[in-house]
Amino acid sequence: MEILCPICNNLINKDLPTTIPISNSQKLFHSNNYKIIGCAKCGLLQLNPLPTKEDISKLYSKDYYYGNEKNRRFQEIIEFFIYLTHLRLSKEISSLRKDKGKILDIGCGKGWFLAGCRALDWETYGTEITSSTSDFAAKELHLDVLSKDISECNFPDSYFDITTCLHSFEHLPQPVETLKEIRRILKKDGLLLLTLPNIDSFQFKISKYLWFHLGIPYHYYNYSTKNISTLLKKAGFVPYRISHFSLGYNTFGFLQSLFNLLINEPNFLYYLFKGNYKMKKLTIEYLYNFILTFLYFPLFAVISLIGSFLESAGHHGGTIKIIATNS
Repeated sequence: MEILCPICNNLINKDLPTTIPISNSQKLFHSNNYKIIGCAKCGLLQLNPLPTKEDISKLYSKDYYYGNEKNRRFQEIIEFFIYLTHLRLSKEISSLRKDKGKILDIGCGKGWFLAGCRALDWETYGTEITSSTSDFAAKELHLDVLSKDISECNFPDSYFDITTCLHSFEHLPQPVETLKEIRRILKKDGLLLLTLPNIDSFQFKISKYLWFHLGIPYHYYNYSTKNISTLLKKAGFVPYRISHFSLGYNTFGFLQSLFNLLINEPNFLYYLFKGNYKMKKLTIEYLYNFILTFLYFPLFAVISLIGSFLESAGHHGGTIKIIATNS
């Protein structure tokens, strides 16, 4: 079946050189051998085959993606760091508007970002397809969150002042349609903020299909600064502010990608932080990987931190933060 690029309508048929390796943790939930195919014209990368509805239900399950302990996805110290990052971002977003209004976060997760915006007097709304996570945001944080795709929410025209997709846009299967819906519900002078991985980053160039932020199999698409800007313009937006540094996302993406080049178990450190490895199931392979991780962690952490600053300074950071206006 022919696959057309949603950005430039070119045929997507360029493969990365190998089948994407799947970690032992992921094998518990799916068995597909995924590939990444790319558009030779604009460089967009797409997951192939796309996950089925059954795959998605398993992959975003409470027990797997978000954790089964009070909706905790990572160990406590990392969850706290994520919480602080979201609070800082809510202050940054709030500074873009002198007068507070309505803000919508698509793929809002547990809602920490929206909770920070609400504390700054914004009227907050969120969408989150994972019902267990939206329940946490609604019941624990008392946020207005819909467990639906944005296309099913039926918000009024010109309703929001700001809409955000914070590392959620790459998870969406219909990017053009989603942007058109966002534009419909944004006010004429409304703002859209996207944060997402950057395939034009140095860390992607050195690790290729082992790059952590490819997000296999969660990311339908992976973008560069150039093609996401083209896509925004195609949907009627005008990008006006672009940056590439995120201390957490960039540095950890660099760090895990270096380990992926060293260790046969993809994303071992990431799943270690999530607590996926249980003591009763430990193997010789696990112990070997753990020892390698322990020995190389100080060196790789320094390289990742310095590398993240340098690549971002050269406008090729591991992530993209792009703000666009509704033209």
